[in-house]
Amino acid sequence: MRVTPQHTVIIKWVNNSFTDDDVREELNMKFESLFSIESMQGTMNERNRHIKVEMFNKKECNKLLNSGKVNLGGLMHSADEFLPSPRILICNRCNLPGHTKKTCSNSDVDLCRRCGLKTTIHPIISSAAVTDNLSETIKSLSEDLKEEKERHEAIQKQIEDKYMTNVQMMTQTWMFVKQMKQTQEMMISSMNKTLNQVMFPICSKSTDIIRIAITKLKTRVRNLEIDDVVEIVNNQVTYIDKA
Repeated sequence: MRVTPQHTVIIKWVNNSFTDDDVREELNMKFESLFSIESMQGTMNERNRHIKVEMFNKKECNKLLNSGKVNLGGLMHSADEFLPSPRILICNRCNLPGHTKKTCSNSDVDLCRRCGLKTTIHPIISSAAVTDNLSETIKSLSEDLKEEKERHEAIQKQIEDKYMTNVQMMTQTWMFVKQMKQTQEMMISSMNKTLNQVMFPICSKSTDIIRIAITKLKTRVRNLEIDDVVEIVNNQVTYIDKA
């Protein structure tokens, strides 16, 4: 419950140490029609605040306002009229301020708040027409969904085909590399076998023949150069036997 703004007084700059109950006790001793006392939230700071006082008796309220001062706890405080925030009237018919729809004389019909033109009633659409429109819409959406599904399946198949092709190419490449490796190993093995079975015996036999011939020649001719040749041939025979 609230009284009218004309029965309300604002007591300004009351110290925070002086509580609302203290203010009520002080005013009850001076006025009989006191209704309510409360601190105004938007005026509070670290030291003081404003207090709103509501009274039933208009005469007592005017008496306090005319004095302009009130004694609270031995200190004088200003007492001013409470001025409520103004209320702006806006007509719901013509959307202009200053009056209501009941007293509007600017327009006979309701006007749109956005465009300012007369508001029109939407035409009534039969349920059959709505059903037909919904059916057409659902049919169109169904066809679009079907086309999208087919396109997705085609793209998915292309991806799978490309994947399989890449896998086959990788497999063929790996097989080719493996075959090349096997061929190289076979060639190296064949060359080693040929060297071991043919070249080394031939070289060894040829070197032995040369060594024997030089040895026989040495028994007939005394020459230091022949001794060097014999030593070289013997070393070659030793290397071939070790290999």
